[in-house]
Amino acid sequence: MSLGKRINASWAAKYPFTKEAKEYIRLVAPPLEEFREEDLKHVLKYAFERAIGSIKGRVLVSWRFGEDELIATSFPLALAMVKATKNPFLYAKFANGEAKRAYILLRNELPENVIHIAREFGLRVNYVGDGEYRIHFMDYLKIASKMASKQWKLVNNLLEGGFVKIDQRRISRIISESIRQYIIDRLIEEGEIAEEGVISYSKKLLEMFKKRINGKYKIEEVINKSFESFPPCMRRIYEMVISGGNPPHMARFALTAFLLRIGYKIDEVFKLFIRTSDFNERIARYQVEHIAGERGGRKKYMVPSCEKMRVYNLCFPDERCKRIKNPVNYPLIKEKDERKL
Repeated sequence: MSLGKRINASWAAKYPFTKEAKEYIRLVAPPLEEFREEDLKHVLKYAFERAIGSIKGRVLVSWRFGEDELIATSFPLALAMVKATKNPFLYAKFANGEAKRAYILLRNELPENVIHIAREFGLRVNYVGDGEYRIHFMDYLKIASKMASKQWKLVNNLLEGGFVKIDQRRISRIISESIRQYIIDRLIEEGEIAEEGVISYSKKLLEMFKKRINGKYKIEEVINKSFESFPPCMRRIYEMVISGGNPPHMARFALTAFLLRIGYKIDEVFKLFIRTSDFNERIARYQVEHIAGERGGRKKYMVPSCEKMRVYNLCFPDERCKRIKNPVNYPLIKEKDERKL
C-alpha cells in the first residue's frame, strides 16, 4: 500500500494516530461544536461507547462495511472526552485499551505498513522476510525494559550489527507501547476541553467509573515530601507508575520493597499501583503483601542492592549514589549532607 493510498477512511479507522489518518480526519470531520447537531449526535454517542470500551479493555477491531469514517472520527472525540475528565486513572486505562487495539491490528498487518507506523514513532525497524523484523537495540531497550517477561531481556535475543531480530507479534507489541505513550502524552498535555457536548460525556465517564475512582479503588498521592529524598532510581520508577506506565516486574518489586522499608503501609503502596496501565486488583494486592512478608513464605523482602539495580538497567545514579550500596541508604546520606549546610 502506497503512502497516498493510506490517506483514506480504512487506514484512518485502523490507525487514527498516524499522520495520514490525522490529515484525513481533519478533512472530513466538522468543527467540534457541530457534533451537537441532531444529524451528528450519533457520532458523539459512538465516541462515548468507544471510550468506555477502551477503558474496560474491550476494544473493537472489526466493523461493518461503510463504518470506516465513523470509526476514524470517533478516536479524537473519545480522546477529548477522556481528557476532559482530568482523571489519571481513566487516562491510563483508555491509553492501554487503544494500544491493545493497535497491537491486535498490527499483528495481522502487511510488513510495509508495520514498518511505516514503527518509523513514524521514531523506531528504527526493517523487515527481513519470513515474518521477521530487525529493530535497533537502543529502540528495543527503551521499550523492552518495561516488560516483565524474560523473553524481552536483551541477553535472550539475537543481536546482530546493533539490531535485535524479532517476530511480528513482538514488533507489534513494541509499536503498541509507543502508541500508548503517545496517547498518554496527548491526554496530559496542556489545554482545556470547552465543548459542552464532549464535557457532558466526560462527566458520564466519571460517573460510570466513580466506584473505581472514588471507592475502594480511590487514587491517592501516597507519596509525601519524602519523595524529595528518594534516590534517582526510585524517583524514575515512581514517575513511571503515576504517569500510567507499565514498569517491568523488577522495577515494581524494587519500588514496593523500598516504600515498605521507609515506612509506607501496604494499602498506601497498593493504591499507588492503581495508576499502572495493566492494574489488576488481585495480583497487585498479592504482590505487595508478599513482598511485605504477609503472604507465601512470610519472608519480608529487602530492597535490591545498587548492584542488582544496575544489572536490571534500573540504576540512574547521581553523585550521592557513589557513596551507597543500597537505595535505602540514599535518604540518610541526603539528610546528612543537608545538615552540613
